[in-house]
Amino acid sequence: MKKLDRSEKPVYATAALPPAAPGPGWPRLLSRNLAAAYLSVSTQVIDRLITVGAISIVRLPAMRHRNGAAVTGRNRRVLIDRVELDALCTQNRERYR
Repeated sequence: MKKLDRSEKPVYATAALPPAAPGPGWPRLLSRNLAAAYLSVSTQVIDRLITVGAISIVRLPAMRHRNGAAVTGRNRRVLIDRVELDALCTQNRERYR
């Protein structure tokens, strides 16, 4: 039987998500997956909140260069403002009776 070496530090799987506390670890604009992780809900809940207008999305302008000419447009990526998610939480806060 192999003896355990307790001097080695355990190796844990690390997630690709920022730390749970808001602050410098969280970016200002979040993807749908990060917004869901930030609120501890599923991405389907985020989609419903967008559909009913509870939160808005941000689409950044995109600059593409084709054949030497700049083409401007909108980025297709859906981003959500973290400050708006904080405001949503504050507005819907209630006390347990």
